Order: sequence, then structure tokens, then C-alpha cells
Amino acid sequence: MKKVIQFIYGKSVYTTGMQQELEQCPEFNTMFENGCIDLEEIMHNFGKESGMGDYSALNSLSKLFYWIRMNRYLSLHYGHLKYSVADIQYVSVLYVMLIPFLTRTFDRIVLSFWGSDLLRQNRRILSLVKLLIKRADIITFPTPDMADSFRQKVGTGYNDKIRIVRFGNYFLDRIDNSTNSAAEEFVRKYRIDRNRTVVVIGYNRFRQQQHLETINSIIGSKIERDKIFIVIPWTYGPEDDNYKKQIENTIEGRYDFVFITEHMSDDELVALRRITDVLISVLTTDALNATMLETMYSGGEVITGSWLKYDFLYDNGIVMRRVGNTEEVGSELVRSIKTPLSQEVRDNNRRVIDNLYRWKSIISEWVALYS
Repeated sequence: MKKVIQFIYGKSVYTTGMQQELEQCPEFNTMFENGCIDLEEIMHNFGKESGMGDYSALNSLSKLFYWIRMNRYLSLHYGHLKYSVADIQYVSVLYVMLIPFLTRTFDRIVLSFWGSDLLRQNRRILSLVKLLIKRADIITFPTPDMADSFRQKVGTGYNDKIRIVRFGNYFLDRIDNSTNSAAEEFVRKYRIDRNRTVVVIGYNRFRQQQHLETINSIIGSKIERDKIFIVIPWTYGPEDDNYKKQIENTIEGRYDFVFITEHMSDDELVALRRITDVLISVLTTDALNATMLETMYSGGEVITGSWLKYDFLYDNGIVMRRVGNTEEVGSELVRSIKTPLSQEVRDNNRRVIDNLYRWKSIISEWVALYS
């Protein structure tokens, strides 16, 4: 039976949910077997077995030899996948170096762009990725807006390959099945004051979350200290102690806050969504993020940037508070505290997300890509 292999780079809620749903999908299982290759894990193992060590520490010439040997290594270990389907989830430039292995081995290549793999890449990187795009059979995007960005950045010559396919979100089920006691335990663990408005800023350590700009805007709005409690998720992204210290120094003495630095379990992530009153998500670029959807599904509000192309959500009736720049975040937070969204609006947000992002209603679209 033909296999479908998802290429990933580290674990993600998107790929985890997809693999779980494919394994339970009769339509898929009558035609395919599901598999997964984690490039991050492969590179780690290859570095040890080959004696080449950490890829990031190599010079340019050594990197060239690294990829030549890596293609041979993959062909040796995965030659049995001949005529299978490859679905590259998150299109890193690293896969360009694996074109010899990919084109020799797989009958069909699907490129699944997520967001930053397109929106945050410069022209030089995209010109390299174009080598992979030319060899792809199908190119997927989670929203029409992102497909339009692709055409602007890469060109219009690939329209026959483009498909719009959403990712489901298996956390919706977890939110449905969560308990008040788990949320209360989370609050106790991190000493979060639920008597105030719980404001979550971003969802990782990347500077693109614009933590500092957001905090300075909140300070400038003169929101009283006893009105809000700030939570800053800090569990993944580049380690940057200087950036974290800058944030701490800016907020210290003005507002009570907590950095969540420990890895959070799925149950803890669900608890965080449930206790979030307002999520501030003003990334520099974004196609869509699960944190935003999960927060609204749990009943919270979202403040986001009008520059972010979420037209698909707005067209389907989702309501979020939009700001034109980060300087407006503080004043919009004031409005959110004084005049929260109505229960009717929150219920509608939940219904829309439920209709659009349940894996069971989406998975057949992914199966059709592989057929």
C-alpha cells in the first residue's frame, strides 16, 4: 500500500493533530499508510553517526559535503518509500538541499506552507525555495490571503498547483473535556490573580511578538496596576536573555506579571486558554495562529493588528479587536476592560471556530491531495 509521509521539523499541534486524524480516517486508511519523518531528529542522528556533529557549527564547505552525504543517508534508510507521497509540513529552505532524495524517492511532493515559512523569508531564501516549488505537485496554504501573498512574493506561474486547505485543531476537543479543577491548579502553580483581567501577551519568545512595544503601550495607557495581571508565555523560540531582561525591567514595579518558562503539557495549555481574558497577538506577520483560535473558542477576547490578513476569519463572522499599530494596544485594552465583548459575540466566535477548525470536517480535503 502506498504511504503518505509527513516531513516535519520538530513536534507541532498541527502535525500531531493531522497524524492522529489520518490514522482514524477510514477514507485514508483504505488507500494509504501514514508515516512521519522528523528532519530535526534525522539531522541530530546523522550528525552523530557520520561524525560531522552539529550542522550549525559547520563552515560553508563542510555544509555542502553534509548535504551530499545526507541525501545518500536518506536514500539508504528510506529507499523503501519509493513511489510514496511526501507532504512537507512547513517549507524550510533545508528541504531544498534534499531535492535529490525527494525527487528520486517520492511519486508526489506536496508543500504545505504555514505562515512564517513564506511571510518572514527574504528574497534570497525564497529564490532558493523556488527550486523546490518548481518540483512540487501541490502547494497548500491555510488561507486565501496567504496564497495571494505567495503570488506576490514568488509569482503567478504556479496557480494550477495551489490549494487552500485548513489545519484542524485537536485542542478544541481538549478544551471541551477540560475541568475547572485543572484550570484552578494552573492558576495556583503560577500565582495568577484571577480577580483581575488576565492579559496574555504573545505565545513564544520570538521578538516578532512585539512584547516590548505592547507593554510600553499598556504602560502609556495608564491602566491601574490592580486592574490587570500579565502572563507572558516563554516556552519556545530563540533563547535571548537580554530581551527577556529588557521586558522584565520595563514591566517591573508597574504591573504584576509572570513569565511561563517551563514546557507546558497539553492540559496546562488548555488551562491557560481557559483563564485568558484578553490575548494580545500583534505579530509583525502571521497567516493564522492556533493560540488565537483556542482563546476565542474558550471565551476570551483577542486584540490583534489590522495589518494581519485574517480576512477569512472576518468574512466568516469572527470578531476581534483590531489596532492599526502597537501604540494603540493600550487604549484598546482599556476599552476591552471597560466594555467587554457581549456574550452573544463570544458565543458566535466559538460557533464559527467549531465549524471551521474541527479536524473531522477538514481531513477529507487533505486525503484528496494525496489521491
